[in-house]
Amino acid sequence: MTRDDYYIDDDGYYRFRSSGTLVHRWIAKKYVVERRLIPGEVVHHKNGNKLDNRSENLEVMTWEEHEYHHQKYRDRKFILNVLRLVWFIISLPVRFMIFVMNGMKNKRRCSNRF
Repeated sequence: MTRDDYYIDDDGYYRFRSSGTLVHRWIAKKYVVERRLIPGEVVHHKNGNKLDNRSENLEVMTWEEHEYHHQKYRDRKFILNVLRLVWFIISLPVRFMIFVMNGMKNKRRCSNRF
């Protein structure tokens, strides 16, 4: 398989030029489960990189399992974003004080010049 045999589609996945088949589904069928994929089965990239189609990075699961897996990821991402927001809000007074003190230093420098 050469670079000319496939391309990256609009969703960020490799597809075969000749058939339009998703490369990761073909690899999973051929090397992971060694059978045809059943309707409703999804091929999941374990490391989240859509372009990493190594067989050890691919996992075949049901749509429901896949949604559950990604919901856990979305929940973790949401919690991290909330924690970042809380940290930002808590650190505002400190950053404001630093800003004011830096402003006062700059005023002193300017007033000493004249």
